[in-house]
Amino acid sequence: MKKTNSLLIICIILICQAFLPQGKTLAANTGGSVMIATDAVNIRSGPDLTYPLIAIAKRGETYQVVQEQGDWVEVRLSVSKTGWLVNWLVTTESEKTQATATGSQGSQTSQATDNGIVTADTLNIRMEPSTASTVVGKLAMGSMVRIYSRQKNWLEVGFAGLRGWVNAEFINRSASLDMKTSPAHPLKNKTIVIDPGHGGRDKGTTGASGTLEKDLTYRTAWLLYDKLNSAGANVYLTRYSDSYLSLSERVRIGQTYHADAFISLHYDSSLDPNIQGMTSYYYHAYQKALATSLYNAVRGKTKLLSRGVRFGDFHVIRENSQNAVLIELGYLSNPEEESVLNSSSYQEDAAVGLYNGLVRYFKKNH
Repeated sequence: MKKTNSLLIICIILICQAFLPQGKTLAANTGGSVMIATDAVNIRSGPDLTYPLIAIAKRGETYQVVQEQGDWVEVRLSVSKTGWLVNWLVTTESEKTQATATGSQGSQTSQATDNGIVTADTLNIRMEPSTASTVVGKLAMGSMVRIYSRQKNWLEVGFAGLRGWVNAEFINRSASLDMKTSPAHPLKNKTIVIDPGHGGRDKGTTGASGTLEKDLTYRTAWLLYDKLNSAGANVYLTRYSDSYLSLSERVRIGQTYHADAFISLHYDSSLDPNIQGMTSYYYHAYQKALATSLYNAVRGKTKLLSRGVRFGDFHVIRENSQNAVLIELGYLSNPEEESVLNSSSYQEDAAVGLYNGLVRYFKKNH
């Protein structure tokens, strides 16, 4: 009787598995491989953003697949070392073949007419301009794509060897204006240190609806990181996870890397829930020009209320011998503004504004 029950349970499990929705499968077995489909991908020690960064993979590099877990894939870095990366930033040979075949039907030989920036957290690339069409890849927020054609609310785009269709609602063409790179790009080889304020046991301020400042600064930092990295800058974060870091340690990181710009990201708070807007701070006179450039570009992009560029007695800029700025990107204590600050569109605009501010600053200050 026990044997019969065991067989029955196994059969039920197998039947259930057959009907469960399946995620993206990168390789049929551990011998499969993936190729990096964007300029840089963070490789972590485990399958989550909270795990430490252990390496950075570059576009075109290939890695052997060890296993998959949800949206993460474990890859082999060496004989005895593995790491984890997100699966929507890599492609397989079958995906590249599908995308190429799709593009060859129609306008594969057409020339790109424009660039655009992805504004959704993740955006599906489909074989045809339809939500019923097969997904051949995914784009992360902040990715820059080449635009080839349009059919109603669909755009035909190219990215890292993939060619397919995406929802036009999630592509911002204006955001890409300052992001075109060239050998003489102002950010090329510049060293930028991004400091996501707070972290770990230091939560920072808590918004009217519970938003933690430490989480939002980390989110903004990674969006900015991707844009700067794509422009050829040498980019570092002061923290790569939800971890505590003292103010002096943050300053030391900027000095260790001889940062051309050190940007400390924060979100503000006040006992008065009606106060809103953004503020940029400097301490030393040589920091004011950068603080002003970042402020003007971010405010121009986000349209937040102006609170100006001010002198601020903050440790990370006061004790910093590098060109350092602390910027408050809005008030979490204001319920309406908190909702705006959490939106994907605001996060994208803030990151693009910071990027543009750096571009404009280094154009004037080589």
